[in-house]
Amino acid sequence: MCTIESAEVQGIALETDPDARDVRAVTQYLTVLDDAPGVAGADDMYLVVSESGSDYTVDARSGACPCPDSTYNLDDGELCKHARRVAIVRGERAFPAVPVDDVDEQIGIHVPNGVTLADVTASADTLRPLVADGGEIIVAGDDGEILDDDGPTYTFHRETPDVGGARYVRCEECGAECVPADPDRLLHRAGCSGRD
Repeated sequence: MCTIESAEVQGIALETDPDARDVRAVTQYLTVLDDAPGVAGADDMYLVVSESGSDYTVDARSGACPCPDSTYNLDDGELCKHARRVAIVRGERAFPAVPVDDVDEQIGIHVPNGVTLADVTASADTLRPLVADGGEIIVAGDDGEILDDDGPTYTFHRETPDVGGARYVRCEECGAECVPADPDRLLHRAGCSGRD
């Protein structure tokens, strides 16, 4: 399983120690709408529909939300998961470091210029090619293959969405593949120079 480790390349801040409400804000099915009746045309007002079917009008300026959690459990200045989701989608709150597979695939897609899962994973992926390997310099080709004369060549790929869309690595010498995309975790086949 892959975790979003850093997403600051495209200006998306990352919260590396998120609390439970931040995690729920990106992992639960919460649809943020800015054009629904009651909020359409209203500045900084959003309708958030939860996975239970309940909907709440969130004021992005103040973080106000009429949900029971906000009403009964939170102190002034604290935000419920609905208000946090709005702030994350607007790019005003750091995206929590959580496993990519746990994030709601539709986060931000209903808000123009909203932060989406694709934005975050694209940012995170742009940082992954630079990996420490014990002090050696690794030269990678344009397609992500590691160019190393001393061992097998690795290429990085992404599964099709219908089978999960995970990023994986393939040893081009023996054909072994591995999710997550970590060459050190590959189980090379007999006869491969990558097998120790």
